[in-house]
Amino acid sequence: LVAFLIVSSCIMMSGKGVWQMKFSNAVTYYSSTFPERTGDYILQLLPENLYQQMLFSTAVLHTILMLFLYFFLLAMILLFVALCNRKFVGVLVDGILIVLGTVSCSANAAWMWLFPMAHAIYLQAQVFPIWGSYLYLAGSCVGLMIGCMFAAKKYQAGR
Repeated sequence: LVAFLIVSSCIMMSGKGVWQMKFSNAVTYYSSTFPERTGDYILQLLPENLYQQMLFSTAVLHTILMLFLYFFLLAMILLFVALCNRKFVGVLVDGILIVLGTVSCSANAAWMWLFPMAHAIYLQAQVFPIWGSYLYLAGSCVGLMIGCMFAAKKYQAGR
């Protein structure tokens, strides 16, 4: 289904679309073209000056790596609690992290940086340094990997 959506989107825009490795005019000039839409949700998804902070290819690379680390962290939580024979707790913890991360990011709360979702989706170096987000996500993953190694020694299948 995902492949179908990507392929069909590419086919539909092939006649009018332009393939380029830079931010589109819709991104860079949206707020100046539509000043009455200032404060819209779409503008909150992409900071107005992101295109001045980093190249498009850099933003894509950071986004892919951060989302990979975020999903890997959620998977490591599930693995760790499964090794502790508490699978439901893992699903509950992942769900709570996702819900609280979504709510805090949507509300743009100051405490959103406590949750991994904010580190994975926000590329605003002036708010929280990108290296700090990598450290948070990678450190959490490594910590859970170490925890999994210790839990695997005590794991008894079928319990």
